[in-house]
Amino acid sequence: MDAERDAFELQLAKFALERHLPIFGICRGLQILIVTCGGTLIPHIPDVYGTSTLHRLEPEPGRRLPTEHLVTIDIESRLTKCVQNSHISIVSWHHQAVDKVPSSWRIVGHAPDDGVIEAVEHEHHPWAIGVQWHPELSISDPSNQKIFQAFVQAAHTQQS
Repeated sequence: MDAERDAFELQLAKFALERHLPIFGICRGLQILIVTCGGTLIPHIPDVYGTSTLHRLEPEPGRRLPTEHLVTIDIESRLTKCVQNSHISIVSWHHQAVDKVPSSWRIVGHAPDDGVIEAVEHEHHPWAIGVQWHPELSISDPSNQKIFQAFVQAAHTQQS
């Protein structure tokens, strides 16, 4: 917990949203976007979904490892247009997840095994996407890299 960091990141998200700057929230970034807009989080996934969920591995107390699993993406989403597929293999490392989605956002991705929300998009913002996974840990996966490419393109277009 870091109250100063939380306050700064919540204000930064609000600033970027209000100015329609392209936003790509990864893991905590997605969570900050949701909370900024009035949504809520599940503080610990196993408390809601049980301990069999595979969003991060904990082989022993205090030791956490990323894990791979599939995410299903809404066929009508911007995210599907980015990755050019409605399914993606992702690297996950989280124990929190989105609970209540604010009305300005929509769910566009979930883990098919347990239904955990894995991706959201803003309804009215030109380019605001949040993913719960870590695409930067999938350097060799073209689908995950396409999200970064689309984000860079959106930022470039914004500046033009």
